[in-house]
Amino acid sequence: MAEEFINGYHVLGICNGRDPIEDIRFEEYQNSLGAGAYARVLVGRNTGEKTWRLSWPFLAGASAQASVHYRGAVLTPADYLWALYCDERNGASPFVIRSPRNGQNYFARFAQSNLTFQRLKTLLFSTGVELRQCYVDGVTVYDPEKLNGIYGRYIASQALPISYTWPSAIGSNDLAIQGEPAQVPNVQNGKTVLRLNEDALLDIPPPPDYVNRPSTTITVNDILIVMKVREDLFTGYQGILSASVDHAHLVGDPGTAKFVNLSLGNGFEYRINGVTRPQNDQAAPMNRFGVVHIHFDTGLPIQNLQFGVQQDIIDRKALVDLGEIWIFNGANPMNDLLELTQHLITDWDL
Repeated sequence: MAEEFINGYHVLGICNGRDPIEDIRFEEYQNSLGAGAYARVLVGRNTGEKTWRLSWPFLAGASAQASVHYRGAVLTPADYLWALYCDERNGASPFVIRSPRNGQNYFARFAQSNLTFQRLKTLLFSTGVELRQCYVDGVTVYDPEKLNGIYGRYIASQALPISYTWPSAIGSNDLAIQGEPAQVPNVQNGKTVLRLNEDALLDIPPPPDYVNRPSTTITVNDILIVMKVREDLFTGYQGILSASVDHAHLVGDPGTAKFVNLSLGNGFEYRINGVTRPQNDQAAPMNRFGVVHIHFDTGLPIQNLQFGVQQDIIDRKALVDLGEIWIFNGANPMNDLLELTQHLITDWDL
């Protein structure tokens, strides 16, 4: 098996057709209150911590053994894992493991801190060698394009204001650019943003800047936006997300740092940086970037979806920087979407 790298990090070679067994743990404090009642508090990441167990029946020296390429050498699986373990314990970077559940990439390290070669071979033949998920500051190997139901992914550096188009990085569902937004480089973590309504506070402001998907109805399950509102408090009913005429879905609440409670029903969920907030307390990313995530349980048809102005009320335009937008018209497990949020937080250094 040839050696593979992602972003310069070694990808674990899976040998002899045996995928690792994947598990997940959530760190929490839990207290029994009696009569079946309980209270608990999550203290770790809301995406949990994944672990994997490698158990291969063929040990070093067995016939029909697959080989693994590692750092220029061709090794048996046991010798390969031993070399990888020793390198990791000697300060080498963590490696990448590909999940057998969804094909996604994660950083991993060995869970055991004290292994002998004989012990490693024994674990391979019995309960398995345990690997544990870990993180590298400022680096992500997550591949968000493996998620289901992606309608479009819009990256600000790929917007084309001169031709009034924001191409989707996936598929062909491009957004239209209205007005004259500015494409500003090196704003957040060296990345470009699309700045809407920079001149909105002039005595005679120009028409609103916004982006939309005209003449189209999208049944939206989820939208994630890397964005910043360029104010400490909303100065008006700024439209972040709405339909062109009949419905608003995310609107600034004047004099506050929150979005208006629009009473969108039990199927609606709002998150900021992965944290769920009730509809009457939807904190907005004011003068700092964040990941805004809105979710509709069964999908909500939105006609002429638009970002940056409320419906057709042209004076309700948003003073906002847009970094990246994800639109989903298909369902994903919420934990997968929380992993996307974590990827965006890391990628944009939020």
